[in-house]
Amino acid sequence: MVKPLNILYGMSGLALLGLAMTLPFFTREMVLLLFARVTQSIETADSGTLVLSVFFYVLHQLVMCTFIYLGALFLSLAIVKQQASSLFQGFFAFIVIEAIFVENVIHTEQYSYTIHLLILSCAFILFNSVSNDKFRLFPLISVLILIILSLEWLNLIPSLSSLGFGSDDLATSIKVADGYLTNNKLLNSISTLFFILFSVLTLFFTLLIYTFNKQIHTLNKYQEQERELKDARIAVLESRVFKEVHTLVHDLKTPLVSIEGLTSLIEMVLPHHEKMKAYSNRIQGSVQKMKEMIAEILREDVRTQVQVKELFDYATSHTVLSHPLIAFSVESAPDLPAIRVNKIRMARALTNLIENAVFSIGNQPGHVVLQAKRDDSHLFIIVSDDGPGIAPEVIKGIWQEGYSTKHSSGLGLPFVKAVVMQHGGRVTIDSDANSTKVMIALPLYEKEEDDDKDSYH
Repeated sequence: MVKPLNILYGMSGLALLGLAMTLPFFTREMVLLLFARVTQSIETADSGTLVLSVFFYVLHQLVMCTFIYLGALFLSLAIVKQQASSLFQGFFAFIVIEAIFVENVIHTEQYSYTIHLLILSCAFILFNSVSNDKFRLFPLISVLILIILSLEWLNLIPSLSSLGFGSDDLATSIKVADGYLTNNKLLNSISTLFFILFSVLTLFFTLLIYTFNKQIHTLNKYQEQERELKDARIAVLESRVFKEVHTLVHDLKTPLVSIEGLTSLIEMVLPHHEKMKAYSNRIQGSVQKMKEMIAEILREDVRTQVQVKELFDYATSHTVLSHPLIAFSVESAPDLPAIRVNKIRMARALTNLIENAVFSIGNQPGHVVLQAKRDDSHLFIIVSDDGPGIAPEVIKGIWQEGYSTKHSSGLGLPFVKAVVMQHGGRVTIDSDANSTKVMIALPLYEKEEDDDKDSYH
């Protein structure tokens, strides 16, 4: 699939090349006038007119070459992204040489290929010395224009004519006039001076931008290291918290065994006391449920089959829903199947979402809805509220451990995401200025698959 940015690069490149091809048509009258001024400077021995002609020539060449090189750059970027690759540079050089060839054919000119081979060589050095992540497009274009501006002065150095520099009609006329007026001293001096000046400026600007981008790269590296360190601290905190919780939960087994043993002893001592036997059975049932809860907390991979209503009842029973201004409702479709989840951890995840919804509404009147529905392959659990919503910049960070907008540990929503992912599901947030909806999608399994898991456990 073609990206919009590539299309923009391609269209911009074609537009710039089109401008380069048509520019001589718009400047034809000015060029003819310039030829007349060059001839006049010979007749009047006026070197000042010749100097003005020199600057106009360089400006004209700079504009035309800038259109060609930027057009080639954008077209190459539309095809290949890596500026240092040989494929990118091959496209770039091919487009430039072809553009110069078309210019010569259309306008019956003799623009030198030598100067463009030199510009291309400098451009390749620039492309190879900087990478995409260190050098942005605007500085790259700026340096490329400075390279063109500095090297175009070589076209007007008469001593370089034998090497193929400045072979077009206007450059040749200017050099002939200067040979007649100053024996080429004027052009040699001016062109060499400006070539050196702009070359030094190009080098300085390149080094300045490279140093600046290197500092930015170093700063980004430090920031990345800080983020990694923060993540490590949060991971240690989370590990410590979970380890302490697991230790406490594991320690609950001892009093539960005592309760279970004492209950059995009571049944043995009072075998015919029916009321005491009923109480004992209820205690035994509660102990068994607590054992199952402990097993689910200690083992994340434990799954039990529960009805959605049972899961919702368990989650809401552990949530404070007595806010006088906030209404809470539960909605579930009638045909929902039983699901296989870690009941304790999934209920804790739902409790976190409900508490976050209540917190987002604050002390204003509002409504929180816990909803369940299904399609052919997924069960969807939705917690929605009509609070003020979540800002886009906040949504980007809420799944990160340690991130919090209410001065808490920042482990709530990351815990929700971790639990859902452990169940093979996904969780998404959709929020605007007037509402927030968090949706958990859990996969539904075939009955045979559930039966296999039952027999496994």
